[in-house]
Amino acid sequence: MSDIQKIDHLTKRCSDLLSEMKRHERESIKNKKRGDQLQKDKDNSRNELNKTVSLKEKLEKLCRELQKENNKLKVWFLVLGGWLGRWPCADGMGWDRTRTRRSPTRRSEARIPGTRGTRVS
Repeated sequence: MSDIQKIDHLTKRCSDLLSEMKRHERESIKNKKRGDQLQKDKDNSRNELNKTVSLKEKLEKLCRELQKENNKLKVWFLVLGGWLGRWPCADGMGWDRTRTRRSPTRRSEARIPGTRGTRVS
């Protein structure tokens, strides 16, 4: 090989390496942007999950409170129905006069559960 051929070969090799380096830089920038976007998506998903879990816990707490209140109302309706000789209808829309319950014979039986000894008069 002559000196001119060696110089041409080295020049071609350098230009090939330079173009390959630029290609790698472009790919690196593109991959960095993709990684940043994936990290943003991950953070957004985590925040959304935390909000969802928080909302679920609040709803469960409200549901438990509602169930407690519902049970208290059921007790009151049963006590009231027992004293009036009527029971709430199965459809929840009024009173069923066909079902009766024997009135408590002792004052201790007339206490309303959950009222610390308050008696129905």
